Amino acid sequence: MVILVHLAIKSYELVVALTGGGPGYATELPSTFMYAHTFTRNQLGMGAASAVMMLLTVAAVMVPYLYSEMRAGRRAIRSDGQARALMAQHWDSPQMRQAPACAGRRS
Repeated sequence: MVILVHLAIKSYELVVALTGGGPGYATELPSTFMYAHTFTRNQLGMGAASAVMMLLTVAAVMVPYLYSEMRAGRRAIRSDGQARALMAQHWDSPQMRQAPACAGRRS
């Protein structure tokens, strides 16, 4: 999904190369809208506002995704630490202390 959002915003050159921005508004994308208002119509405020909206759209998708990935990473580290603690408790148990070092070896 992150890649699709990135490609939808960055597909300006594909639209311009294939259709030249037409017919009408059929191929209007946020990037073509920003370019047309900023450089063709000399409306710098409208172009800057559309660029900020594109940035906020990408941030609205990326921030929750990165948050969930970091949370999953913390869970993996926590579960690994819990597994180590359980193993340490098991090896320090009274049953393990009483067991001979080499149970299969006969003296």
